[in-house]
Amino acid sequence: MPQHRTEHMDRIMSRTLDLPRSLPEPAARSGAVWHRLGRIITRSVRNAVNEWMVQRTIDTLSTLDDRVLHDIGLCRTEIEWRVRRQQTPHW
Repeated sequence: MPQHRTEHMDRIMSRTLDLPRSLPEPAARSGAVWHRLGRIITRSVRNAVNEWMVQRTIDTLSTLDDRVLHDIGLCRTEIEWRVRRQQTPHW
């Protein structure tokens, strides 16, 4: 084999063998960053849906007349307080 071709093969092989066996530190941590970002987005969506459900319940109860509210044990001034107090997370 000519000397020039052998030198070229050595250079290629050395580059191939010198590849890192694991991801560099910042790249390895990027998976954790994406996981954390996903949890933040999930929590934000969950909180928004929960608040929407609370507001919807308050609006529904507010449409009832005082007699019906009295029958279920509520007075108009305590609707929001009771709904928010009775709220339990679904997770």
